[in-house]
Amino acid sequence: MEEINRVTRVIRATGGLIVGGTATQNPAAGYGLEVATSTLFSSGNIVIASSTQELRFTGGDTYAGFKAPDNYGTTTPMVYILPAHGTNTPGSNWVLTYQSGNQLQWKPATELGLVGDISAVGNVTSGEAFTASTTAEGGQGSILWFHPNATNLGALTIDSSLAANATYTLPAVAAGTYYFPLLTGSLSPGGIMLATDNYTLGQDANNLYWDTTNKYLRLGNTGTAAELRIYSSAAGGYYLGFAATSSMTQTTRYYWPTSIPSEADGTVYILRTDSAGNLSWTTVSGAGAVTYTGTPQQGQVAIFYDTDTIMGDTGLTFNTSTAQLTIGGSLVTPLITYGAGNLTIQTTGAGNDIILDPSSDIVQLGAGTYIRTNAGYEIGRSGTQVLREMVPIMGFDLPIKTTTTTAAKISRDITSYPLNPCAAGTNRVHKLVIRYGSTGTSTIGVATTTGVDYPNSTSTLPNTGATSTGSVVIATTTIPIPTGACTTWSQGQDTDDWWVTIRLDQANTEIMIYQIFLAAFDQIQ
Repeated sequence: MEEINRVTRVIRATGGLIVGGTATQNPAAGYGLEVATSTLFSSGNIVIASSTQELRFTGGDTYAGFKAPDNYGTTTPMVYILPAHGTNTPGSNWVLTYQSGNQLQWKPATELGLVGDISAVGNVTSGEAFTASTTAEGGQGSILWFHPNATNLGALTIDSSLAANATYTLPAVAAGTYYFPLLTGSLSPGGIMLATDNYTLGQDANNLYWDTTNKYLRLGNTGTAAELRIYSSAAGGYYLGFAATSSMTQTTRYYWPTSIPSEADGTVYILRTDSAGNLSWTTVSGAGAVTYTGTPQQGQVAIFYDTDTIMGDTGLTFNTSTAQLTIGGSLVTPLITYGAGNLTIQTTGAGNDIILDPSSDIVQLGAGTYIRTNAGYEIGRSGTQVLREMVPIMGFDLPIKTTTTTAAKISRDITSYPLNPCAAGTNRVHKLVIRYGSTGTSTIGVATTTGVDYPNSTSTLPNTGATSTGSVVIATTTIPIPTGACTTWSQGQDTDDWWVTIRLDQANTEIMIYQIFLAAFDQIQ
């Protein structure tokens, strides 16, 4: 009886109800229950079983139960408080969440950011994993959302215009990271895919196109040029390019030969086309062309070796910098041209032309050009002086004689220019031609004032050894008449009056002068 009273007190103290079992006091743990049978409580569909420590809700031959873990791992009891009735009423796709203070609360799955509006979670069967905004949409949806970070969202979507079931299969690949490129826009039939960025693909169907019907690849388009480049293995980045010229006026198509010819016999072949664009291999002679033999060198002139072969020879070369043709290694021919009715012979690359004018039968020499005979006589060389004429300015029946060392007047006064003008292309040079004999040197000069020689006009006459020898000397004195261009030397031009003087250079000598002439030389420019 006392045992029953203790059990009754325990039940009252804990607010519990035990049916079909006994309880004994456990001095170490205070009052408790020691289950003697497998069922502690049973009422209707609710059963508390002691052997499995479960709270069971039965239904027919089965039940649903709750139990604590076999090893809870703590001495602190955990009591979960269910949501209060009438508050936070759950709806479809709501989940039970744990709150602070062991409080359980109902919340919608979308609020927790678990899967969005997804209709199935966990291990789903075929056709169950899709999204929808509301159940009223019949479970339809096209977007699957991802949260890769706390800031941005990513989504996979299926076009709503899908007209039939479609399966998208990811390939089985080795371990590693693989990227799926995205399209930058819609695709055009025949357009060829190309990378537009690191992970995007696109098309330029206007300029890169494959015609599946006619089987041709198109580069470029109307009004847009294109080029095909094939790079070599050289480090310089050289390539072989194929492009159409912008001056084309019609479409051109070439058809390549069906075979490659053999060169076993050393025959050289070239590629030729007919009017239909059919390409074929043919020999050089068959195409009416020529080939070369040997090893041509720069500057060699090509000559025919046979009917369709040319070759070079070191004995026949042409220098492009000087425009000179060398024959036999020594003979150099000038550049000969014909234009404006004249035949021009260019003696060097820098000029010095010789021009033959057929209209006047005149051969004109360029600057610095002159004619030299085989014996060395030069005609037309710049600086050459040609005697034009001479006029006497002193002459007597008998010669005159002087022994004085003072300048004495020995000619008449020259009051006007006594010579004809010089020829075109020349300058006038004047000299005195003197026939005399002397026993010593003397000085001949030109004076414009009595007793005063004209500046820089004197010239020394050498000693002839006797006064009767009659030696002829040309004295290069300065004459006080205009010098320079021929146009200033017109006939009859008056200048300062001038005359010739003579004086002995040493005492006790004498000079006998027979004649004095004024000579005019034309000096070639």
